[in-house]
Amino acid sequence: MRKTNEKNCILRGVCVKAGSESHCNKLCPLYNSMHGHKGIGGRVAMANIPKDYQKMTISHNPVREVQKQAYFLIDRWAKKFFPLIFEENAERIKPLYLYSKEVGTGKTATAASIANSFLVYTFTEALKRGQQPLERPVYFLDFNQWQREFAAFNNPKIPRDMGEKMARKFYEIRDIAKDVLLLVVDDIGIEDPSNAFHGIAHDLINHRLVNWLPTIFTSNVEMEDLLLRYDKRLFDRIRDHNSQIEFIGTSHRGMRQDFDV
Repeated sequence: MRKTNEKNCILRGVCVKAGSESHCNKLCPLYNSMHGHKGIGGRVAMANIPKDYQKMTISHNPVREVQKQAYFLIDRWAKKFFPLIFEENAERIKPLYLYSKEVGTGKTATAASIANSFLVYTFTEALKRGQQPLERPVYFLDFNQWQREFAAFNNPKIPRDMGEKMARKFYEIRDIAKDVLLLVVDDIGIEDPSNAFHGIAHDLINHRLVNWLPTIFTSNVEMEDLLLRYDKRLFDRIRDHNSQIEFIGTSHRGMRQDFDV
């Protein structure tokens, strides 16, 4: 019996040919569109989804069973929000703020799962409508890493050519993050962001709010406590436009290693 490829494909939950010996393989054009021929490219890679979470979706991930209340709210949010992407003059959808005091409760896995599900939805819905699917409808931004990159190219000790290269990459990511349909900002509650980075963060978040582009934030800092990390302008923008969803319990890290699609 020929080995099929559905376990490696994010479309497995919606594809009628998933598991088919004649169609479900690495030559499948839909698989290549999402993952690339070698499984490390395509739209999933362009969305910058972390490798550990690339096969998870809202309905299929190891966090659902331990965060049932959070997923009740997330399911309702996704059901309402996703279809509005293809509607003109649609209502504003509140961004989500996924919070827990403890680390490892599944916030990042959940945010990535929402991103993956959104990627699948926009891809399949565009095909149904006879449209060309967007190559990058969603982007996953590791805010902590992004801040480190900002600090690195502003370090006067690094060579100029290296700093310029790093700066170009940083601002390319900023431009992607500003205008992508759905943005995940992982770990918004970073410690000690510089004043200069405050300005970058405010510009990004304010641009998305003004243009009604939803953002999913994850944080170990309660929304009200962001005022201790950022200036009041940015705090007000996040607080006034977000719905906080709390993740309970202690760390569940290790679940993703045991996750079998």
